[in-house]
Amino acid sequence: MARLVIRNRDKVNTDCPYLDAQCTKRGFVVDILNDGQSVGKVGETYDGWTVVEVPGATREQLSAYLAAEPGDRLQNRMLQRRAFWFDLDAWGIAGKPALSLMIALGFKRAVTPKQDPNVLGDAGSVL
Repeated sequence: MARLVIRNRDKVNTDCPYLDAQCTKRGFVVDILNDGQSVGKVGETYDGWTVVEVPGATREQLSAYLAAEPGDRLQNRMLQRRAFWFDLDAWGIAGKPALSLMIALGFKRAVTPKQDPNVLGDAGSVL
């Protein structure tokens, strides 16, 4: 069994859009724990995370949730920490069902690319 440790609210940096793009947002998987691994004492009491159990799955099978947004960080400083997020709202509306691997992957959504506020033109383009 794997457990997804998911941020349940946005972490933000209002001072710098580049640092804000690196902050974990609601639905971003912070870690994937294999059977027997603990979130630790801090994880058990921290209310900024939700732990979702996925019986029959392994960390490797769910590893796409940990992938960074693809691209060259030297050319696009707005790339986010994760390429995918877990749709906590859809999971909650569905009644927080027990998850199989297929259902867990069904709640996977691609992030929306962020536009660099200091670059004109297409997202990610360098002028």
